[in-house]
Amino acid sequence: MISAKHSIPYRKLILIWFISLLSLPFLNDQFGWVQEIQSTENRRLAARPIFNITYLDPFPQEFEAWYTDHFSFRNLLISLNTHMNLSIFHRPPADHHSLPGKNQWLFLDMNSVDNYFGQNLYEAYQLTDLGQELQRRKDSLEKLDCHFLFCLIPNKLSIYPEYLPDYLSRTPGLSRADQLLTHLQANTDVDLLDLRKPLFDRKQASEMFLFHKLDNHWNDYGAFEAQRSIIQHLQSRYPELHPLGMEDISIERKTHHVGNLAVALNISSYMDTFPKIHLLAPAKPGPKPPYQLPPESKPAKKYTQLLLGPDSASPKLMLIHDSFGESLIPFLAPHFRETISFFDEWKYRAKLHIVRKERPDIFILAIEEEPNLMGNLWRYRDDPG
Repeated sequence: MISAKHSIPYRKLILIWFISLLSLPFLNDQFGWVQEIQSTENRRLAARPIFNITYLDPFPQEFEAWYTDHFSFRNLLISLNTHMNLSIFHRPPADHHSLPGKNQWLFLDMNSVDNYFGQNLYEAYQLTDLGQELQRRKDSLEKLDCHFLFCLIPNKLSIYPEYLPDYLSRTPGLSRADQLLTHLQANTDVDLLDLRKPLFDRKQASEMFLFHKLDNHWNDYGAFEAQRSIIQHLQSRYPELHPLGMEDISIERKTHHVGNLAVALNISSYMDTFPKIHLLAPAKPGPKPPYQLPPESKPAKKYTQLLLGPDSASPKLMLIHDSFGESLIPFLAPHFRETISFFDEWKYRAKLHIVRKERPDIFILAIEEEPNLMGNLWRYRDDPG
């Protein structure tokens, strides 16, 4: 037991240690002893406020927001917190929208898991709204001599549920995608293609993964196999189309630790080996289409692009897609004389005014089954985009 006489130095040491700890971020800001790691947050960090003596009211709050985003060791502490949660508790920090699974597989957050297990189903009126909107689009395109195909893209969980953590291993339930497809089959004549089954079956027959481990998207091989299913589906109407086969590509194995889910968790120790596919005869880039994003939209990496295929007698394709479409387009484009595509921030607008100008033969609406995305079909139904 430490006597009162000897406890005073210990108290002083604790006080000095505590003050030094509090001072470390400030001192590191001044002298740069420890290099800060890069932030991977998917948001704009607060800007440093300008001190204005004539208008001080907002300054304290703005300065606090800026300092909270920029103090020394912040990103390092966030990274350490993430690694501790993953290694000890096998769960991400509470505020992260990703989920660690087995063998270093990462998935989207619990909203996707709840959908997979049938815990957030559509109401009847929502199914009616979505069915009516898709039927409206099909009818409008048919009047323009354009065939409409609604293509459902699986999320990672539908293809690789075996890599969920053990505490989430249970029998899947009826998902929103199941509800929607059942409703569409019973109440509309929309041409439907559910890519979940062909890709799941392909997974069983192939040793190559179809999805990235550290990202929520499919890899090149997943997109390549999706192309085969789409073209096979279209052959009943367009028998001149033939899917690309393994003889049309070369495959390179790549390894890295980058993926949107890994970046969100600030993880650099996980590794993903995946196939990078090169087409032997890719479609060629065409002139930039003269279409702009709506004024209220954020800039997109590739809002629209035009690719030219080798056969001038083949059909013309217009594709509305989300982020999954970026890797799908190169494999679809060689089948068509022209492929014009649009990625408009997951709004999936009908763009009938563009259809009237471009006159495509086929219009594909390709949407990932993520439950929060489908509502945009109805939400932006009157927005021409």
